[in-house]
Amino acid sequence: MSKEYKAAVLGANSFIGKALCDELNNRRYNVLEVTRDQLDICDYDSEIHMDIIRKIALSEYIYIASWAGTKDLYNEQINKSSCEGLIKILGDVLKTGKYKAIIQLGSQAEYGIHTGEVVDEKTECKPISAYGKYKLEFYQKAKEMCEKTNIRLIEYRLHSVYGKNRIGGVLQNVITCLKTTKECAMKTDCSQLFDYVYVDDCIDALLTAIDCELYAGIYNIGSGRIYHLYDYIEMVCEALSGEAFMKYGNYKDTKSPDFAYDISKLRHCTGWEPQIPFEKGIHEIL
Repeated sequence: MSKEYKAAVLGANSFIGKALCDELNNRRYNVLEVTRDQLDICDYDSEIHMDIIRKIALSEYIYIASWAGTKDLYNEQINKSSCEGLIKILGDVLKTGKYKAIIQLGSQAEYGIHTGEVVDEKTECKPISAYGKYKLEFYQKAKEMCEKTNIRLIEYRLHSVYGKNRIGGVLQNVITCLKTTKECAMKTDCSQLFDYVYVDDCIDALLTAIDCELYAGIYNIGSGRIYHLYDYIEMVCEALSGEAFMKYGNYKDTKSPDFAYDISKLRHCTGWEPQIPFEKGIHEIL
């Protein structure tokens, strides 16, 4: 079967999916952008959706950026439905075409909480949220399916991605609050460790699957720069010329991961390096 598309992106209208499609188009790749309107992973039917599956089969690479539970991390039902729907879709996709690689956008949530540890791709996964649990389950099942068909499965586990057009999330909510009211109050002390990576750096990392013909496996994506959340927030306040006022709570958020994220595997395998420091990324947003 001749290939019509360089890549298909499932979840093309998501924050990262949209940015990925934009960059693929900038590189003049022919891209199949698959939105939720075309393929709802929680309401998938093989017969109804076979036309779009056949289109996906015309791609060399498939990026899976689609997930329905990103805003409901502890919702068991919606995250389970996302996992089960994607497994069905992947099964039909693998039967319909031959691909160079399937690329899944995973998450730091698959690792769970590892306080005081440096988390690399060999770290034991102990997810605490339904989102992390079912993201991990999808990867494990997809890995088995891809191995049977001799297709590379690459999972990029993303740390906190921020940037223009991002809706929701702690950082974006703080920025919106500070820009509109000039003050913001947090319930916690914001002492947990984060690794915010700018969306442009994230997209460059995701494209190493095409540029470098990566081996199958898991690759962490982050900025390589670890700060406490309150450090990030204070940098936002500084970017607002000191006109913003923050008030912090007096207890630690025990449900948020608090660890250092190791991105050396992707660096070693591809030569990729994040280019945009947090201060510059914030100015891009503002």
